[in-house]
Amino acid sequence: DENSLVIDPLFVNPEQYDFRLKPTSPALRLGFKPFDYSQAGVYGDPAWIQRAQDAPMPTLQVAPDPPPVSINDTFESDPVGGTPGGAEVHVENKGDSIRITDETAAGDGNHSLKITDAAGLQYGYNPHYVYRTNYRDGLVGNSFDLRIAADSLINFEWRDWYGNPYHTGPAFEIRQGRLILPGQAPLAIPADRWLHFDLMAGVGRKNNGRWNLSVILPGQGPLRFAGLGHRSDKFQHLNWVGFTSNNTQPTSFYLDNLRLDLK
Repeated sequence: DENSLVIDPLFVNPEQYDFRLKPTSPALRLGFKPFDYSQAGVYGDPAWIQRAQDAPMPTLQVAPDPPPVSINDTFESDPVGGTPGGAEVHVENKGDSIRITDETAAGDGNHSLKITDAAGLQYGYNPHYVYRTNYRDGLVGNSFDLRIAADSLINFEWRDWYGNPYHTGPAFEIRQGRLILPGQAPLAIPADRWLHFDLMAGVGRKNNGRWNLSVILPGQGPLRFAGLGHRSDKFQHLNWVGFTSNNTQPTSFYLDNLRLDLK
């Protein structure tokens, strides 16, 4: 399905169930032909239409959400040069890539994930790497190792993707050797060294609009940041965890040992 797009279809007003497409919709560019969905259904003489309307319908039963799945991704079982399983890889194949590498690894492993940006991409948020999750209630922990470049421009986010627009909870940016956290002065972090991040936040009934972060830099003890604010006060559930590279020039960063689970 190589010609598909993962993108907002630009409905006129989906909150009010108006699913007509705006003139700028990417679906139109793909060749989709709009139709009058209000005319869909049984057609013919009035008696036949009425018979269909009178047919008994079973009570709608909605399947419950699947339970949250713990993630422990070390990339060791994935072949070098391949793409990791269990996550979404979004690239444009214009010099950008997301591939398993043995160039460097954190801890005792041999593999990590290399995320490479490129010039001239259509969308500034590519490449981006995403885990689809389903954490609706409880205290959630998330840890990983990053090795950045001096010119890295990285966004990390937890998102509540159930609505449109989505709502972002815990999030930080890395911009040219600085870690940008909400309400904090930018923190200088080293390039070309492995850094460890460990964060925790509540979702559902455990959500208080705040999250905690611990960062371990080479040769230092943990730097702890408590009570960091969510980007959106409407964030409730965690179903999207992602890393986005926002460079407009070729550069790479590495990800390793990502864990996500209930505490």
